[in-house]
Amino acid sequence: MRASGIIFDLDGVLLDTVPAHYEAWQQSFAAHGYGFDPAAYRQLVDGRLARDGARAVMPTATDKDIDDVVKMKERLYRDCVDAGRFEVFPDARDVVERLGRQGVPMAVASSSSLASHILGLAGLESRFVVIVGGNDVACGKPAPDAFLLAARHLGLPPEACLVIEDSVSGLAAARAGGFVAIGLRRSPDMGHLVDADQVIASLTELASFPWQLGRL
Repeated sequence: MRASGIIFDLDGVLLDTVPAHYEAWQQSFAAHGYGFDPAAYRQLVDGRLARDGARAVMPTATDKDIDDVVKMKERLYRDCVDAGRFEVFPDARDVVERLGRQGVPMAVASSSSLASHILGLAGLESRFVVIVGGNDVACGKPAPDAFLLAARHLGLPPEACLVIEDSVSGLAAARAGGFVAIGLRRSPDMGHLVDADQVIASLTELASFPWQLGRL
């Protein structure tokens, strides 16, 4: 499997932000009378634009209630990350720096509207040629828009890019866009990566992939 560029998802792939996301969602839904648990997070919210996730959990809610939940969630989540309640996965920092030295074009395509902000806090923002966030596209994952925009800015066709994802909606988006979909399974209980062309257990495995730089 050869590739010329790589597009990373953010949450759960590069950064361990899931606890902060989950806590912010749970508090926001509870404030509006909705229950929320880890299964709902994985199935309905993970990897999606905030508004799409809120609508999935609150299918009969008014547009105003959806907007209120999303605004509350975004405020609570930003408070969490600004307080440093996230971690960079050790394999992520190592691999991003190693591939950067090799000259592999790299991008981030995230559903989070705070993608650039949190990458800056993590000291990783400068490592990526392109950062696409949730506010940059009209349709979120499982639509492929974010990945297609990232590839366009990298100057690469989808088929020349690996997409690294850990969510169902993200892998579906990668496949829909014609990318090589690599599923990251950080724990054995993540058995949902059925749309992946290949599954890896650590980002360190990317270092051994054959990169065909400048030979499109």
